[in-house]
Amino acid sequence: MGGSADAIAQTLEEQYATGLGLAAAVQLAVRALESDGAEPRQLGVGSLEVAILDRRRTQPRKFRRIVGPRLAELLAGSAEGTQP
Repeated sequence: MGGSADAIAQTLEEQYATGLGLAAAVQLAVRALESDGAEPRQLGVGSLEVAILDRRRTQPRKFRRIVGPRLAELLAGSAEGTQP
């Protein structure tokens, strides 16, 4: 987690709601990072590293990266579902 951890945690605490879809959760995380108490910034696909924990994966690594067009969809809010 980058930036100021306290400011990011506060934003997440204030805005998180149980049952958020994947797109809403990614957007919330990005908003928290963009307004972390320092100067506001715009974070896009090229400046983010996003991954989800997928316990159903059979591979030893349980994290799945979300990149490129899929990440762009989530940031735009056009893919509200929970499937990565």
